[in-house]
Amino acid sequence: MRQIGIDVNLSPVVDLDINPDSPDVGSVQRSYSSDPHVVKACVETLAEVAASVNLKLCLKHFPGTGGAKVNPHDHVMDLSDCLTDAQVNVFKELIARVPMVLFSHGIVNQWERDTPVCLSAVAVNKMRAWAPDACILTDDLQMQGVQKLMSTGEACAQALRAGADFILIGNNMKDEQDHAVEFARRLLSACAQDASMRAHAEASIKRVRKLKFG
Repeated sequence: MRQIGIDVNLSPVVDLDINPDSPDVGSVQRSYSSDPHVVKACVETLAEVAASVNLKLCLKHFPGTGGAKVNPHDHVMDLSDCLTDAQVNVFKELIARVPMVLFSHGIVNQWERDTPVCLSAVAVNKMRAWAPDACILTDDLQMQGVQKLMSTGEACAQALRAGADFILIGNNMKDEQDHAVEFARRLLSACAQDASMRAHAEASIKRVRKLKFG
C-alpha cells in the first residue's frame, strides 16, 4: 500500500465472532476470532508492522457488530441485545495503538435510543473519554442502517452534531455526488448558526491535521 502512495488503511476489523451466522462479519469470515485476546494480539502485530512503514490504521466497527443478526448495508441494525463488555473493551484497549476508529450503524439503546452509534453523541463521548485525540469516522451514511432512518444530508448534520471527525459517503450504494457540495454548504451554514457544531468542526480539523502531520 505504501509503495503505491496509500498511507491510511481502514482496517483492522476487530468485531468479535460472537454470532458465526452474522451476515456482515461471521458468515463472511471478517473476524479474527471470538476470543478478545486473539483479536488484540493480531491487531497489535498489525499495528507494529503498519507503524514501521508509517501506514495509519482504523479500528472498526465500533462498538462491535459481530453479534448482529442483519447486515447494515440492507437493514437497521440493533446491537442492544448482543453487545458484550468484552467486545467494547477490545476497542477501549486497542485505541491507544491505532489513531482512528470507524463507528458502525449499530443501535445501542442502552446508550442512545434509536440512534446509530455513528450519529450518537453518547457513543462519541465514550470514545473521547478513552482517547481524546482519536479520529472518529462514520461508516458509509448511504447504507440502509442509516437511510431507513433519515436522508444523507440529515445524517451528515447529525454526525457533526455528535462530534464525528470524518463523514463517509461512498456513492456506491447511491449516487449522490451531485449533492456533495450542497451537503457541505448545509454543514457550513449549520456551523455558522450553532456554536456547538462549530466547536465540534474546529476540534475535528485539529485532530485531522494532527493525524496527517503528526
